[in-house]
Amino acid sequence: MSEHESDLFKKPFLTRTAIILLHVLGLGPEIKKGPKDASPRTMQVLVLGLGRCGTSSRYREALREALKILDYRPYDSPDRFLTNHDPLWGQALRAKYYNQGKKWGRADFDKVTAGYDVSTCNTYTILYITSHTCAQWERQAILDTPCCFFAEELTTAYPDALVILNTRAVDSWLHSMRSTIFAVHAWPSWKILQYIDPKVTGMWYPNRRLEWKIFCNHDYGEPCRQAFLKHYEHVRAVVPKERLLEYDLGSGWEPLCRFLGKEVPDGEFPRVNDADGFMMRQGWLWWYGVFMALVNVVKIGVPVAVAVAAWSWYKKLQS
Repeated sequence: MSEHESDLFKKPFLTRTAIILLHVLGLGPEIKKGPKDASPRTMQVLVLGLGRCGTSSRYREALREALKILDYRPYDSPDRFLTNHDPLWGQALRAKYYNQGKKWGRADFDKVTAGYDVSTCNTYTILYITSHTCAQWERQAILDTPCCFFAEELTTAYPDALVILNTRAVDSWLHSMRSTIFAVHAWPSWKILQYIDPKVTGMWYPNRRLEWKIFCNHDYGEPCRQAFLKHYEHVRAVVPKERLLEYDLGSGWEPLCRFLGKEVPDGEFPRVNDADGFMMRQGWLWWYGVFMALVNVVKIGVPVAVAVAAWSWYKKLQS
C-alpha cells in the first residue's frame, strides 16, 4: 500500500473499533477532493500475470512493493477498492465479455489510472487511509485481476509500456487459489451481506465473483487450470517479445531491474507471504461487513420500531 494507506488490521482491537464507530457517527476524518492531475502521464509497466502468482506478501503485494522501491506508482487491488473503481472494472468486464455497454479504450483506462485525490472517507476507505490531506497518485504500473484480463486492450492502449508476466507453476497456483481467494468467495454469508451492506460487501463481492465466472465459470478444477494456461498463452501471443519479461519472484532483483533499466537496490526483495496473512485480512473485511450490515439494520429497524410504537400508543389513546 502507498504512504497514504495504512493497515487497520495491525492496530489494536479497541483502536479499530473506535475508528469504525467514529466513522459511523459521522465524526471520522474527511479528505477533501482536489483537482485531478491534468498533466500528461505515461503508463510504464503492465503486470499481466494472474493474482497469487508471486504477487502476495503478508499485507502487501510483493511485486507491487518491488515496483514502488524502483520508484514506480502501481495501480493495484487496494487502489481499485478505496477509489471505488470495482464497479467501473465490472462494467468493463461486462462490455468485453457480454457485449453490455461500450468496450474500453485508452481514454477509459486513463480515467481510472490517472492522478487521483481521495475524497471523503466512506465505509471502506477508512480501512486504509491515514492521511488527512489530499492523496494524489499518478499510476505508472498496473497489476492484478481484473486488469490482467485486458492484456490486449492495455498493450494496445499503452504501446510503449513494458510488460511483466509474473509466472508460477499452474498446480501450485491452483492450490494457493483454492486455499485463499476461492475459499473466501465460498463463504455463504457474503451472498446475504452484499445486500445488507451495499457500500462494502456489495461493492467488491459481486465484481470478484464476476471476474472468476468469466475466467472459469467458478469451476476450480480442470477448467480453471486450463484457463490459467490459456491466459498465459494469450499474453505471450499479444505482447512483442522485446516488451515482455516472464518473471518468477524467486529470481529476485537482477532480471527485473535489467528489464526495466533500473539499478539493483540495496536490501532483499520484498518477501512473499503465506496464505495465513491473506485469510486474516479477509476475515477482518468480513467482520467489518457484518458490523456495517448490523448498523444498516439498526438504522432501518429503530425508526420502524419507533413508528410502530407511536402508532400503537396513538391507537390506544383513540380507544
